Amino acid sequence: MADQENPGITNVIPDHYDLLEVHPQARIEVIEAAFQALLALHPNGARTAQLREAHETLADPKRRRAYDRERTDLVGTVIGSYRVVEQIAEGAIGITYRGEHILTGLPVCVKHCAWLDAETNATLVHEAKLLWGLAHFALPVIHDIIRCADGRIALIMQYVPGPTIAQYVEKHGRIDPPVHVTWIAERILNALWYLHDHDIVHGDLKPQNVILQPKDHLLKIVDFGLAMAKPTAHSENAGYTPRFSPPEQQHLHGPLVSASDFYALGMTMVYALGGMPCVERREIPTHIPAPLRAFIKKLIVLDVRERKFRANVLLEELGRVRVESFGSAHSNMLPLPT
Repeated sequence: MADQENPGITNVIPDHYDLLEVHPQARIEVIEAAFQALLALHPNGARTAQLREAHETLADPKRRRAYDRERTDLVGTVIGSYRVVEQIAEGAIGITYRGEHILTGLPVCVKHCAWLDAETNATLVHEAKLLWGLAHFALPVIHDIIRCADGRIALIMQYVPGPTIAQYVEKHGRIDPPVHVTWIAERILNALWYLHDHDIVHGDLKPQNVILQPKDHLLKIVDFGLAMAKPTAHSENAGYTPRFSPPEQQHLHGPLVSASDFYALGMTMVYALGGMPCVERREIPTHIPAPLRAFIKKLIVLDVRERKFRANVLLEELGRVRVESFGSAHSNMLPLPT
């Protein structure tokens, strides 16, 4: 089909961003202004229809997200020394892929910061800075940080196979027997102890951000894009996940503090033991031993002033809870049903 404004030229629908002459990370106000200016230059013809289609897509957040997802799919591409193999997750700030090093073939995790605009692109760089100097068995290793062809950042990290707590519960309904939730909580508390001692608050701990390695009774805590280093009275939340975040994040808009992570841990334990229905009701499952219920209850108290704990103290207390509840302070590598 020939372009009505340029006879003889085949009409190919261009990229929406190119058509509106805006950057892929442009704010909605810029898109609106560009559309109005270009519409005045092209009031009629095929170009006008293309402009309207591009505007309708990019002005609608849901349609723009879907368009960006298709437009920025990295599967099959090469980023630096890494080949992108498949998508494995999608989060608030971008898409996570499984990749491999071109020379060695070793697996890596490629976190593409697809949804961040130019002003907030520094979020992923912030995550890299937080993790770069850390060394803990429950935290992923960062290998590289690369700026992609689209101008966005990709974080190359250790690939960790295994289900998240969310995936496990979606498949099995809950983690059972409940003794497994105690070793999971211990590993998380150990990591929080390390992070908090380095003045880092995760800020978005939830079942989707904890990858289980059941055979070894280990785990990895991921997605530090919302973490805050050295929280102060002037720190602001970069984001949160409803139901797993405490009131000080959801309603009070206060600074991130270590107590926020403890609430999120408690709600993650509730989810692991009873699934989303228990989380929605903020209800601790009744099938678990009383000492464990009491431990979780103190974590999910709404008043942040009543969560002034230290992770190492909670870790010691959880050890006593395990003895009272299950007769042993150690897991003895009891297999987690798969």
